[in-house]
Amino acid sequence: MAHISFASHEGKATFERPVVDAVEVEICFILATPLTPRGPDGYTRASVLDHVSAIHAGIEFLAHRLDDGSKSQPQLFLADRLGNAGYVLGEQLDVASIEPELSYPLTVIADGETLFAGPGKHPFIDPVAALLAFANALTQEIPAGQIITTGSLCGPVTMPHNAEIVVSGFATFTVQVRSTAHPD
Repeated sequence: MAHISFASHEGKATFERPVVDAVEVEICFILATPLTPRGPDGYTRASVLDHVSAIHAGIEFLAHRLDDGSKSQPQLFLADRLGNAGYVLGEQLDVASIEPELSYPLTVIADGETLFAGPGKHPFIDPVAALLAFANALTQEIPAGQIITTGSLCGPVTMPHNAEIVVSGFATFTVQVRSTAHPD
């Protein structure tokens, strides 16, 4: 994933890109050791987590280069790198936060306006499911230090181009977002 930023110990970060259309609050994993193809036996939930050094809340920033964005033809949307403009790695989470079927108290505010408030739900029920499927489909090694995101807890939330985004609930951090293409 390109353009990765980290929130400070105070929970603040700055993210500057030409265009930012929306955000998704996600859970991600940082690899402590490389993930290697395992063949037919594959990984289990426990064995894939043995490769993880940290679990974090984060914000993925979406910026479409296509006029129709995510409503574009699937092949075009994929060619647009899934609309990814970057990621801010926020607060570290406890392993208990990734149990299956949890809901996550979540509020996303941009410049004082609530954009999302409610229980965040993982699209695969288990935040580890996407990591496990990815690990079991590997054809080449993924090195230690890589960040693997797992899916949005709130879906894409449309936001102003320039804003202070505050995430609170199961994690708390603030990101100053600036669009260089929309300097207003």
